[in-house]
Amino acid sequence: MVKVSVIIPVYNAEKYLDQCLESLCVQTLKEIEIICVDDGSTDGSPEILKKFREKDDRIQILTQNNQYAGAARNNGMKAASGEYLLFLDADDFFEETLLEKTYLQGKEEQADIVLFGAKQYNEKTGEVSSAPWYLKKEFLPREHPFSRTSSGVNVLGIATPAPWTKLFRREFIEKESLSFQALQNSNDVYFVLTALCLAEKITYVEEELVFYRVGMKESLQGSKHLQPLCFLEAYYGVYRELKTRGIYEEVEQGFLNTFLSGCVHNLRTAADWETKSRICEKMTEPEFLETGLMEKPEEYFRRKEDLLFVKGMQAAYSWAEKHHHKCLPVEAVLLKKGSWDFGMPKVSVVIPVYNVERYLKECLDSILGQTLKEIEIICVDDGSADHSLDILKEYGDRDCRISIMTQENRGASSARNHGADLASGEYLYFMDGDDILEKEALEKLYAISEEKALDVLYFDGCSFFETEELKESKKNYLTYYTRTGDYSHVMTGSRMLYEMMCRDEYRVSPCLQFINAVYYKKENLRFQEGITAEDNIFTFQCIMPAGRVYHTKEVFFHRRVRNNSIMTADRNFDEIYGFFAGYLAIEKVFRDKSSGMEEEAIEKLVKLRLRLTRKLYHQLKPEDKLAFEAMDPREKAYFTMLVKDYDDSLSREEELHEKYKQVCRDKTERGLEIRTLRREKQERGEEIRQLRSEKKECEQEIRRQEKERDKLLKEKEDLEKKLELLKASCSYRLGRGLTKPFRWICGALKK
Repeated sequence: MVKVSVIIPVYNAEKYLDQCLESLCVQTLKEIEIICVDDGSTDGSPEILKKFREKDDRIQILTQNNQYAGAARNNGMKAASGEYLLFLDADDFFEETLLEKTYLQGKEEQADIVLFGAKQYNEKTGEVSSAPWYLKKEFLPREHPFSRTSSGVNVLGIATPAPWTKLFRREFIEKESLSFQALQNSNDVYFVLTALCLAEKITYVEEELVFYRVGMKESLQGSKHLQPLCFLEAYYGVYRELKTRGIYEEVEQGFLNTFLSGCVHNLRTAADWETKSRICEKMTEPEFLETGLMEKPEEYFRRKEDLLFVKGMQAAYSWAEKHHHKCLPVEAVLLKKGSWDFGMPKVSVVIPVYNVERYLKECLDSILGQTLKEIEIICVDDGSADHSLDILKEYGDRDCRISIMTQENRGASSARNHGADLASGEYLYFMDGDDILEKEALEKLYAISEEKALDVLYFDGCSFFETEELKESKKNYLTYYTRTGDYSHVMTGSRMLYEMMCRDEYRVSPCLQFINAVYYKKENLRFQEGITAEDNIFTFQCIMPAGRVYHTKEVFFHRRVRNNSIMTADRNFDEIYGFFAGYLAIEKVFRDKSSGMEEEAIEKLVKLRLRLTRKLYHQLKPEDKLAFEAMDPREKAYFTMLVKDYDDSLSREEELHEKYKQVCRDKTERGLEIRTLRREKQERGEEIRQLRSEKKECEQEIRRQEKERDKLLKEKEDLEKKLELLKASCSYRLGRGLTKPFRWICGALKK
């Protein structure tokens, strides 16, 4: 009778097949059959199989076209006749007692499944290392056999879904109609997890009996990137099967923990971001969402860091999709072209508009009311979802100087670029759709620029707040746009940058810049599209090559600080990426510049941008931080080195500092406890001394009373002696005799 049927799928395993079969042929359990299923090998594997079959008639050879390991295992099961089934891989090898120990344990407990452990064998180094995750001994119950219904046991958390660390009773497998999925990889997940949930008796051998070979490029694990979504289909299969059999609720937490681990493993081992993004995209589909994996709280999972990692990968995918979308070229449709009676406009005002219907009229009124009339107003609707475009059309009908463009949402950079391309004025001014400009601003700015022949004219602004709460929480903006330094002389842009950096008054808002259109075109200035915080790059590229710049302290611009704006919204990776892109752009100029004053100014700005990027990144939620995974490989390398690694060190430092503070708190509490104990000891000592004093007084009193008692006893004894002498005297006896009649009469009368 065959006790164990060993089933081995074989595909191009000639390098390892000899060692595998040799370790099976010498097993101490002899009543076995070894069913090798050749899965269409194109190397020397078939010849090796034939060689071993000639030496050992327990070996059977089945052949099939290449259909992967799942189909091969299913075909092997059909030919199996053993009491138990063991599914091994052709590139592994085994302890010679593997089959005997697991079979005897299964027979002793009449178990459906026998679990055991494995070691890892590194093909490159030849080293053997422990791999405790294949059998997590800390989760093994003391009593066995056990099952999903056993108290406090998570049958899915004890071992991995690998079939080669489990012995299965064939009758149990056939009764439950279990088979492997025909997937290129992860075909064992459905079979193993479903079997563990259905088994009524599970036992284990607490030994490592398999040598699992790692470090092979040609292995199935090494080619998983070709079909990275198989594992999700496998887990979906388990989910559906457990639901169908009506036992899902009993094992839900164990299943979701295992599913989460599978997601983490496959995301971590994915070769590149393209593969990771395919997995993340699949996770947005209804089939994944149906499992409810991401809806569970952190405490639901044994490793909450795994949940954060998967959420982080999803955040990275979401950011990458949005970033890619923003970087796509888009055409702006010209809905209305402005016209005017005067010649070329003196100033072109470009206004990007996105969902600002509440503020847009006030902004447009401040521009249309300018004392300088020879202007054109180019409004670019950036795919607003509110009534902003309707307001633009309304104002366009009222004033012929207004041009209106519309485009699919791509961000302010794209809108400004399209507006600037249409501009025909002598000077360019970029306004935001929710802010306000003083009515004399453009006239005065134009006059100063013309008088001094400027490339760029800088001016100041002030902030006003939508609510008092914002005024309190964002009070740094109260004076942010007002400079105190004196820059009232024409200088080069690099000099202006240096002087402003020295006073910490360098501001990047394009709304504080009045730019000569000839200079703008000559330097080919553009806003970098696809990023947030694009002002950093634009302003730097605008100021650095300028030959003539000037600053006026007049406050022309009024910045609205409101809810749901970029200024007040919670930090997100978009903003961090924008700041980092700005850092890279500035750092490149720094590397290319010659030494001198310009280099010092740029160096200050480089350090400032990097510090700000690190600060903002550190403030992100843990899962949002992982969005950097989706960056361009070159940018990712820089970001990892300059920001992420720094943040990891800072986080570790904060963790150690928190531990140190906790130690200090514990020490303080312990000190207070010790002082309390000392005080209690002192009080107890006083109490003991008091008690000792009272005891001493009591002992003295006792001794006094004992002396008094002894004295009284002696007096009693003397009196008793005297009484005896008295009774013995003649006079006493005579008196008793004479008084006897009287005593008798008295006694009778009493009765």
